[in-house]
Amino acid sequence: MELLIIRHGQSEADFPLTELGDGQARKMAAAVAIEFSREFNNGVLRIVRRRIR
Repeated sequence: MELLIIRHGQSEADFPLTELGDGQARKMAAAVAIEFSREFNNGVLRIVRRRIR
């Protein structure tokens, strides 16, 4: 089992992400989607989505 810990992108105090932070989050999401696509496509994501509803 692997545990992936990702910190949020840049923000200012209690405010939403800055423009830089938004870009950081998008880049990380793309990298995770590529690196872990097999894990997400094997049904795990489907199961997690069902549990959240």
